[in-house]
Amino acid sequence: MLMSKTFQYLIVILAIFISASACTVDGSNCKTDDDCSAGLQCKSGGGVFFGGGICMSPSANPIDDSLDTSHFVDSDRSIDSDYTTDSNFPDDTAALPPSDTDNSDTNDDADTNDDSDTNECVIDEDCGQSDEGEWDTCDGFQTACATAGLQTRQLHKPTCTDGVCSVIATTEQRDCARETNDDSCGPVNASEWSTCSFDGKKTRQVTTQTCQDSACTPRTTTEELPCACTNNPSCGAPTYGNWTSCSFETTCASTGEKKREVRTPTCQTNACTIVVSTQTESCFRASTTGNSCGQPSSAAWSTCTNPGSNTCATSGTRTQQIHTPTCQSDECVIVTTTNSQNCALSPPTSCGTPSYSNWSLCSYAQTCSLIGTQTRTKTTPTCQNQSCNGVQTTETQPCGARTTTDVVCGTSSPSPWSACSYVDTCVTTASSSRVVTTQVCNNGTCSGTKQTTEYDWTRCSRDTQHNPCDNGHAFGTCVNGCCNASCPQGQNCLQCQM
Repeated sequence: MLMSKTFQYLIVILAIFISASACTVDGSNCKTDDDCSAGLQCKSGGGVFFGGGICMSPSANPIDDSLDTSHFVDSDRSIDSDYTTDSNFPDDTAALPPSDTDNSDTNDDADTNDDSDTNECVIDEDCGQSDEGEWDTCDGFQTACATAGLQTRQLHKPTCTDGVCSVIATTEQRDCARETNDDSCGPVNASEWSTCSFDGKKTRQVTTQTCQDSACTPRTTTEELPCACTNNPSCGAPTYGNWTSCSFETTCASTGEKKREVRTPTCQTNACTIVVSTQTESCFRASTTGNSCGQPSSAAWSTCTNPGSNTCATSGTRTQQIHTPTCQSDECVIVTTTNSQNCALSPPTSCGTPSYSNWSLCSYAQTCSLIGTQTRTKTTPTCQNQSCNGVQTTETQPCGARTTTDVVCGTSSPSPWSACSYVDTCVTTASSSRVVTTQVCNNGTCSGTKQTTEYDWTRCSRDTQHNPCDNGHAFGTCVNGCCNASCPQGQNCLQCQM
């Protein structure tokens, strides 16, 4: 029980200290309105704050002495049982001795009943419900046309602090918006009234400043009133249409004409009418010299020609005449130009006069040939790889008609030699013969044969000296190849042989 009372006294002392030290913060104790933030008032806080005031919204109800504070402390809760063992309290408080009396329960009940009218508490809910004030009007706009602002309200929240209930006042803000389109945001300016128009009206321009999309925007409107004209100037000044574009008579002309409509207000019988006329002025443009004034025309391309001396060139040039209508000194004239381009050439085969060598000697293909041939070299200038080169060829012609009959044209085949044949007994030499068959020409070919007999006197010889001989008239002996018996009287054998 002693611990409970001691703790209660400590709570009271702590509340007095907090109440005396806080005077200028929203929701804290105050003496006058100057101690509170803007928009708050210092109102009596009642016995809870020991006779002091509290800063709160003008619409909020202050806590006074008549406020029932029994809800701040739960009368059925024993402070001793809840806090004597709490390590958060100072050691001297926790060390207070427990009650030794037997009737502790009776004393605790009596103490609890005595504290029922105090502002003791354990949690925030023991102090009551929060008081939320009404939201102020939307305010705090940056400009006259701004649509985004702020709203504020006061919140009074009972709070349990160190076992004592107190009320904390805070200010809550939230965004708010408003519609400013078409709201006035500046002065109105009006021009002087115009002269009376042709339709019996006068006008003036009125400029107002209005909000559009959060910005102050000038807007000009026209006001009009009826009137009657007295003279031409009273109907107003002439109005002019836009100039037409400069019109030129020809494509090459540098001086042209432009027009515009003129509407002149005229007062007739106290009524303005409009007289419409056309105003004309000269206009100019930059020199047109060199500009095209028509569609160009072109002639056919010329044949491809060889511009150089190379007869064998494979590329040449061809030209084309272009006739272009062109502006010169404001007149359209025809300017002729020439286009050229490369083209393909087909060079000739020959690029000069052929030359010839002398004819060769007549030659025959075969031994039996009846006609021969002779040749010469022909050099022909010919285009090759775009160059003129000499190409040589051989020309042939017949020559030398002849007869080749029996001309030997092949091999010869001899027969065997015949036996030696002596004309008489005393002759020492004789001939041997053989037949030789030889291939000869026949009608220009080697198709004929010819036989001849060959005699050889060296193949047969003998010694007949002193051999007996008979000449058919007498017998004798052979002397030097002659039979002496055959020689007439007075001749020897040698003479006889001769």
